[in-house]
Amino acid sequence: MDNIDYNKASTWEKLKYSFRSWRYIGVGKSLLIWFLAISIIPLASISFINFLNAYHGLTIVAEKSLQTSSQLREEYINTFFKEIIDFLDFNASQKNDVNLIKQLNGALASHQGKFDALKASEDYRHITAVQRDEYKNLAGRNGYYDIFYIDKSGFILFSIREESDL
Repeated sequence: MDNIDYNKASTWEKLKYSFRSWRYIGVGKSLLIWFLAISIIPLASISFINFLNAYHGLTIVAEKSLQTSSQLREEYINTFFKEIIDFLDFNASQKNDVNLIKQLNGALASHQGKFDALKASEDYRHITAVQRDEYKNLAGRNGYYDIFYIDKSGFILFSIREESDL
């Protein structure tokens, strides 16, 4: 079977012949293969170790970055709510705000508790016209979209934008 006709031989026979021929490669090719094996095995080992170290290092950096980012966002949210609470505390103590709520509650009572009737009335426009510009400026300075005044029973009595939630 040493003299094989490659055109007529099956794939298995070709493969078998190729493996047999490796035994007779000679000294030069044999030394080349051994030197390649001796150099590639340590190179592959060191590359794999470096990959593991880099992966571990990048994982640690990503975790620290994520943790730092979440802490900064938490501080931002807490600061945001603290500023809103301070804003509400300050405005709740203002006489103009307290008088506005009292006037709107009185006007609501005079309209038998029907807010739609109060909102359509001239009284509502007169009561809110004075404060509307001031509250628009206040909302603009603080970066608020809208400011609501809500009575004890949960009715929204005043809104700067007067959207559908009013």
